Amino acid sequence: MQVTLGRVINASKSNDILGISDRAKIIDYLQRAIEIAAYRANWDPYVGTLDICSNSSGCITLPDFVETVLAANVGGRPSLGRSSWYEFHINGLGSNSGCGGACGVYWDDKMWSPTFQDLKDWSLLAAICEDPIDGNGSLELIVQGETMDANYNQKMALTIPVSGPSSPGVIIPILTGFASTDPKVTFFKKITQVTKPVTRGYIKLIGFRPEQLSQAVTLGYYAPHETNPIYKRMKVSCSCEWVRIKYRRKTLDLVNDYDLVPLDSYQATLDLLKAIRLRETNNIDVAEKYEMKALQLLNDIQTIKDAATWSPLQVDPSFGIGTIDYR
Repeated sequence: MQVTLGRVINASKSNDILGISDRAKIIDYLQRAIEIAAYRANWDPYVGTLDICSNSSGCITLPDFVETVLAANVGGRPSLGRSSWYEFHINGLGSNSGCGGACGVYWDDKMWSPTFQDLKDWSLLAAICEDPIDGNGSLELIVQGETMDANYNQKMALTIPVSGPSSPGVIIPILTGFASTDPKVTFFKKITQVTKPVTRGYIKLIGFRPEQLSQAVTLGYYAPHETNPIYKRMKVSCSCEWVRIKYRRKTLDLVNDYDLVPLDSYQATLDLLKAIRLRETNNIDVAEKYEMKALQLLNDIQTIKDAATWSPLQVDPSFGIGTIDYR
């Protein structure tokens, strides 16, 4: 059953549940209820499955809600995961591509990035909005990274005002319909951080060479709510059209009435809210009864959903103990 934030807020106003109408406080209670369910029940609201397109480069930038990649199926084949430390391992291949430890399919954790793809050349940046109101000249991005000036002198990404101290990052004005970069002509080689205001529509960050009619590349496509965009990256070992990942998502933000609460039971949600409220009034025994009822219901639902499944031990047949004769 899908439980929406609006439904929970309306129910919480009843004296039988919370007896309050403060929206922010109800959301706080609900976030605490999700935390209890996530760590005390045999169930995890933050684990999900995602299919995403890939290309010949093998580098994949995941949506902003993905925090950790737990497993990956590369083009229909199970794969081995390697942490971001793997390229530094003395027995590994460093940063070279090609066959890795087991000579099978694998994926590498490439940590985090504020952009979908990297710049390949020294480039200028521009920010273009979809909603004309965002492009009235009052909004701007602040971009940090590796930069140089028009004379190819390396420098920090700085904004120097008419008066007062400088500030880190280069200001990129958000405009409508055409590209414009900062007046000091700062070239970027690598982007490490993007700071964005809350906007009405999406903002596209593009990079382009200074030559006439140069082809621009899309570096970021930022949603209205994103203010410090950052995305998980991974790289797969072979060319494929798609990758399916099992992931753990970031903390869920509940804002709008139509947002889905990641609890499979409306009744369990209300019981957890009552349990938290009772704890605050020192009715610990009664609170624990409501909490146990809610957790048992969530576990029962999870058991029905899981059915008779099993997770076998994984062994790579081409590399590992039992597959190599050391005699």
